Amino acid sequence: MSTLGEDERAQDNTTVTSDTGLRGMDLIPAPGSNNDQSTMEGREAQRNQVDRDAQKPNIVPGHENGKPVEEDEVPDEDPRKPKLRLGPLYLLKIVGREWIPIPLAAVCAGAVGVGPLLFFEVLGSLFNSIGGSGSSVTDQTSRAALYIFIIALVTMVLEFAAQGIFSLQSHRIGNRIKAAYFNSVTMQEIGFFDIKKAGAIANSLGDDISKITDTLGNNFHDLCQYTIQFIVAIILALVANYAMALFNMICIPVILFILGIAGTLLQKLGGKQGRLMGESISTVNEVIGSMRTVRSMAGEKREIKRYSNNLAKTRPLYLTTALVQGIAFSAVTFTIWGCIAMAFWFGGLMIGWGRLDVGGFLKCYGLSLLGVLALVQAFAVLPEVIGSLASINILLEVIKREPAIRFKGGKKLDEIEGNIEFENVTFRYPARPKQAVLKEFNLKIEKGTSVALVGQSGSGKSTIVGLIEKWYEPESGKVTLDGEDITELDPQWLHRYLGIVQQEPTLFATTIRRNITYAVDTINMLIKKEAKKDDKKITDEQLNEKLICVDDDAVIKAAKMANCHEFIMTLPDKYDTVIGERGVSMSGGQKQRVAIARAVLQDPKILLLDEATSALDTKSESLVQDALNKLMVGRTSIVIAHRLTTVQDCDNIVVMKEGKVVEMGKHDELLEKKSAYYNLAKKQMKLNRDDDDGSTSDATDSDGDLSSESTSTGVDHDHQQESSTPRSPDERCLNSNQKQSLNDSFGFYSQPQNQNNEQQASPNNNEQEDHQQPMPSSNKRKTRTSRRRQRRLRKKHLEEFTNEQDVVDEHAPKIYTSLQIIPYIGPEWFLILIGIIGAAVNGAAPIAFYIVFGRVINALIPPPNPDGTPAAIPSDIAQIIARHASYLAVVAAGACVGHFFNMAAFSLANDRIGIRLRKHYFKSVVNQELGFFDIKKAGKLINVLSQDMESVQSALSSRLSNFCTNFSQFLLGVIFAMITDIITALLALAAVLFLFIFVLVMSAILSFINNRINLLDASSMTTASEVIGSMRTVRSMAGEEREQSRLNNDLKVIAHYALFKGFVRGSTQMVIQFMIYADAAFVFWYGGRKLANGQLTPGGLIQVFGFILFSVLGLSLSLTEVPGIVKGLNASKEALVGIKRKPTIPLEGGETLDKLEGDIEFKDITFAYPSRPNIEVLKKFSLKITKGQHVALVGESGCGKSTITGLLERFYDPKEGQVIVDGLDLSKADPTWLHKNIAIVTQEPVLFATNIKKNIEYSVDGKEQSMEKIIECCKAANCHDFISKLPNGYDTEIGERGVSMSGGQKQRIAIARAMLQDANILILDEATSALDTEAEALVQDALDKLMKGKTSVVIAHRLSTVQNCDLIVAMKAGKVVEKGTHKELIEKKGMYYKLAKKQMEFGNIHN
Repeated sequence: MSTLGEDERAQDNTTVTSDTGLRGMDLIPAPGSNNDQSTMEGREAQRNQVDRDAQKPNIVPGHENGKPVEEDEVPDEDPRKPKLRLGPLYLLKIVGREWIPIPLAAVCAGAVGVGPLLFFEVLGSLFNSIGGSGSSVTDQTSRAALYIFIIALVTMVLEFAAQGIFSLQSHRIGNRIKAAYFNSVTMQEIGFFDIKKAGAIANSLGDDISKITDTLGNNFHDLCQYTIQFIVAIILALVANYAMALFNMICIPVILFILGIAGTLLQKLGGKQGRLMGESISTVNEVIGSMRTVRSMAGEKREIKRYSNNLAKTRPLYLTTALVQGIAFSAVTFTIWGCIAMAFWFGGLMIGWGRLDVGGFLKCYGLSLLGVLALVQAFAVLPEVIGSLASINILLEVIKREPAIRFKGGKKLDEIEGNIEFENVTFRYPARPKQAVLKEFNLKIEKGTSVALVGQSGSGKSTIVGLIEKWYEPESGKVTLDGEDITELDPQWLHRYLGIVQQEPTLFATTIRRNITYAVDTINMLIKKEAKKDDKKITDEQLNEKLICVDDDAVIKAAKMANCHEFIMTLPDKYDTVIGERGVSMSGGQKQRVAIARAVLQDPKILLLDEATSALDTKSESLVQDALNKLMVGRTSIVIAHRLTTVQDCDNIVVMKEGKVVEMGKHDELLEKKSAYYNLAKKQMKLNRDDDDGSTSDATDSDGDLSSESTSTGVDHDHQQESSTPRSPDERCLNSNQKQSLNDSFGFYSQPQNQNNEQQASPNNNEQEDHQQPMPSSNKRKTRTSRRRQRRLRKKHLEEFTNEQDVVDEHAPKIYTSLQIIPYIGPEWFLILIGIIGAAVNGAAPIAFYIVFGRVINALIPPPNPDGTPAAIPSDIAQIIARHASYLAVVAAGACVGHFFNMAAFSLANDRIGIRLRKHYFKSVVNQELGFFDIKKAGKLINVLSQDMESVQSALSSRLSNFCTNFSQFLLGVIFAMITDIITALLALAAVLFLFIFVLVMSAILSFINNRINLLDASSMTTASEVIGSMRTVRSMAGEEREQSRLNNDLKVIAHYALFKGFVRGSTQMVIQFMIYADAAFVFWYGGRKLANGQLTPGGLIQVFGFILFSVLGLSLSLTEVPGIVKGLNASKEALVGIKRKPTIPLEGGETLDKLEGDIEFKDITFAYPSRPNIEVLKKFSLKITKGQHVALVGESGCGKSTITGLLERFYDPKEGQVIVDGLDLSKADPTWLHKNIAIVTQEPVLFATNIKKNIEYSVDGKEQSMEKIIECCKAANCHDFISKLPNGYDTEIGERGVSMSGGQKQRIAIARAMLQDANILILDEATSALDTEAEALVQDALDKLMKGKTSVVIAHRLSTVQNCDLIVAMKAGKVVEKGTHKELIEKKGMYYKLAKKQMEFGNIHN
């Protein structure tokens, strides 16, 4: 999230499944989370959640520069948090009519669960009537087959409806909730984001909604099916024979007890594992996101060790989890199979006593067994359903929250003049309610005047901007605009007239063109919306007259004013270049110039500039400042700046301290007072006071070439007049590109527009034509147009997200097969083998059961008498059944042992393999050259360590385990079916072949659809994360409704694919259900004929049926695991690419010197970055730096200054030429040794998520240093005072990337870190750019002392920082233009002279 500024920063796979009721089960509920989450979830879900958090952008809440947020100051919870009563019921209001089909789907799912029960009703009646022979047997089996076939037809339809509706509505409801949540978030006041972690907000948008979608699409279906199946089964069993039914249910409390204990243990273990994995992923996120800092201080081994230690902490937990899972699963398995054996024994007794017949035995036995299994299944999915209810409450806390400041609604003035007044304003940030930032603040700003706010960091300057923007409202007093209290004005309307450029501007992950036109496009959207609301009959021509022109000429003119046109035109796609998330592919100066162009194009009535030129080089600052000065004429302007040259021409300068006005007046008046402003200015006059040779006056005597440079920006007096007056109707033009962007949700993420007319004949233009043509008169034409547009929209979204590829890595190893992963899992091959054997034993249990069951049936239904009458049941039937029950006890013991070794071995192997692969991958990645990170997205690398590794682990553990269990069941079923009756088996198994092919095809289709949905879901999450992380920027340009529309576009496309997914999934489950029942019907129909002819016994018939049934189930369930296994194998290839990649610059093994003196030479260096291999940054660059010399590199942004330091650090090797240090060619040097001997402070220093002391010690191998030495360095870096005021001093934790520190504080800590390193070569890359004037002066003195006796390379835009250097090198386009001392270069009146002139004007005037 973009913060208020320097002042406040410091303190402030769905797969195909089979749901038959007879399938294999997950007997233990998923491990839960801790109580804070109020839900139970698996370790995989926790890891995925951590990974999503890791990939989300770092978002800094508001904080005050002088003092970080203290823990006891931050509110424990949101004071506006809504009270949730009947939260899930309130959800019905959000989802609208989408909930209506859910009850129907629930009824259908429950009816599907009744199908197997009816099957046992038919089975019981059948076996009561087949004791005879001849036609009666054929008739009975045919009738039974007909009933089963009818069940198949009905179940098929019901399953299609249930699966299809749940699948479709889960996505639609998820989309509704996501839209409602996102809309509510974007409507909240900015203070909401100060007390609420934006990462948690974005995480809820992903994880919590995903959990609800998954639960509704999968778990709720199962819960409905198995709950109804359990209830109906128990009722029917009790009706059949209550005594046997009650006996069979004895195992239920035992199973629930085991599940309860195991679930509690696994919940605690899962929570601990999740926290530890969270620490390891945080380490990965921090290290990969800070590789230049880690590399520059040779911290690779430390980070690898830290990551390995984090992983090692999980090993005891993994072992305990494996044992708990193994024992729990085996105990439940033994209980169920033991219950089956006991039910056999008790049933035999009941038959022997004459209280139960054969059919009653089969019916009651089957119903009771299905009831028990259904209860276990329902219990297994219940935690996920409960967890989703907790997620609903988390989401509703935001959805129902009423913002303290509404983003729209209120008064709208007819015209804004620009008079602003602060009347006794007192203000505190929501995150720091105990600290007043402004105290009885008063200030009056007249319309059309420019007012500058200056003062030390933390004085409240940026808070003024926040109050004018209505990001916050004052605690007391009021802020008025043209006499109207701003709190009563409509914020959305107000932001149309406010333009803002901040110190850290936020750009969006789209083209440069759309970033520049963002504000104007948004204003046009609102104008269009209001115009159509006021006049529904308004024509396009009338509407266009109201809109602001944003054609190519206007965009280019604004870019030229901001001095960014030239660098944009050097980019491959020019204005259509996509700049990445938060403008990642651009330098700070380039981003700031684009933001200025955005404000220029907006042409606001009130202009707010918060350090708007702080990141610009001298020339750019000069040109842009001239443009801004012209832009400010005739409009109210508020300027915040540390460089007083930026504000000296303002109509009024306000000096602030501790939230109050110290003094105010014009520049000359304040200097004459010789008070606060004079003291600030005195530090910045040092350049001229130190110039005793008169070069300053020479530099300012002649305007020379500068006048021509100023005019080269294309800024003239005419434009100034245009900017300060309303546009005429003729100027409010709208070209075709603008119409397209407006009509298609303003096209913010559509394909880039091309500038030539020939290229504009694109699919986007076709879509544009659809919008511009008159409305068709017939509904049919409307439908056709709508469908064509939807197809184009879907295609466009997919193209955008499938085409986002990394630059090709030429050094990536070739991975030909996933089998190359075997060496990395070799040590666990024995565990995997044990797990496979256990799985095979477990899969054999149902087959063994039907072998025993068939023999019992033969005993219960002996062959008929010679006269055809049914034979009597043997008198010792109880003993016979008891003997067979003992056989089932053996089966129970075998299944118990098999399940234990299956679960324990695979679980243990899974975790060991995961740890090993993660360590290898992380070690390999951290050791890669920095060019690797230029062409690889950090999010992708982190994703491999989280989601890809989870996929690999899942494929090699749970999925492989399930596959082996089900496939062994399939094979054994086929084998024993053929042994029992090969003809019947072969005929029945013909359907299995069809089912095999069908499921494979449908799985491929479903996988394709899921991939598309995942891509589009990633799009919506990218949209949401970007907006949540940039809410100040979005709010400042009234972009809330635009961003809501953009997210809704993504969700609409997801809804279309969800419809296809629902149809495919429903069709697949429908066919699986039908084939299972149809196969059973065939077995009874054909087997009945063989039974009548004496070719098959009753027991043989039931055995063939059971074998075929479980072979079909085994095949379908094993096929459902194939996509997951394939996904894991594909993920292993991605992991192997990273593991096996050899760095082009190995960290160790090169040459070293006993001591690094500091003689440096660049010889004919030509260099291009790996991410832009065709653009040479340095061209035949040569430079000599002698030991102890201080050399400054100056020039425009992009001229290659920082590249020089990168080559010196050996972050890269040159394409041509040599970098030589003390006679050693750095291409042969040991990088680790080199980095230990070079200290660096960069413009945006990176700190780590630990305490201040450890951050400072990081530069010396993390070895503990004496506090005296650390304090000495911190005093020299001017950071000891603010550190000592912190609650825990040097032990204060500063958060990820130093989030609780301001930019200036971070920079001073980084300087102290460099001082502690005490290296002989020092690199300072804009080391004081984030400091205010007073702090900069103090720190610059410290740096001057630090540089004594050291070879120093200094990069700075402020020439006062470099004028005392021994050698100043002026660069342009990768070449040395001129070099010499400050005096020599000023006398040359060349490039350096021109750069220095603007910065010397202030000092010259007041010398």
